[in-house]
Amino acid sequence: MISEFITDRNLNQNFSSQWFQMKLQNLEKTGEYLVAETINLLWKDVRFMINDPPTIQIECSENGINPFFIKELAIENIDNSLDSTSIVVTQIFNYIRFKIIANSCSEGKIDIFINYR
Repeated sequence: MISEFITDRNLNQNFSSQWFQMKLQNLEKTGEYLVAETINLLWKDVRFMINDPPTIQIECSENGINPFFIKELAIENIDNSLDSTSIVVTQIFNYIRFKIIANSCSEGKIDIFINYR
């Protein structure tokens, strides 16, 4: 299994990641591919004003340019290290990226992992 990741990213600053491929060539087996299976989001030490939490937008694209689907998740607690958010990938698309919308967040960190199999 291979993981693409964003680590220790500040939640108090707006951010847009690069586009990540959802299918990677398997370097161990010629002609085979590894496909994104799950996405894990893990945050800690988050501080924000009530009713204005930071959000994570997950954008999907066929060409890595134009997003066609956006899922938005609000980070509504200080820490999810004991119960991290996992998303099972069931859609078929070529690229994915993550955007952080800080809103009133004054501090906090997030790690994002894409697990391929």
